[in-house]
Amino acid sequence: MIARETFHQLDAKKWAATSAQRKLQLLVAVRDNLKRYAVELARSEGEMKDALMGEVLFSDPESMLSTAVLLTNTLSACIRLYRSLAKGKMLKPSGIGCWKLQFRIGNGKGPVFG
Repeated sequence: MIARETFHQLDAKKWAATSAQRKLQLLVAVRDNLKRYAVELARSEGEMKDALMGEVLFSDPESMLSTAVLLTNTLSACIRLYRSLAKGKMLKPSGIGCWKLQFRIGNGKGPVFG
């Protein structure tokens, strides 16, 4: 099955009716599968982008960051959410506002904002 066929088979109502525990199992299985094929996925993604651009522009590490790492982080966040929901709890943030961003306007001698 190709990606387009898979996408067209998605059913939001069916996913909504799926238990948090089952969603958790599916997400873990997808993440495990992604780990197994991450290098191949990244290489294929880079080759596809290079072909579209007509020249070699994307290295394997860049492709790994833009596909496998991004997908794995997203899946891990979803897994964390559904682990919490499966226990009947809402996920709580690990921290909000824990980073204080400061910057200066102009030549770097102006006021500090943040």
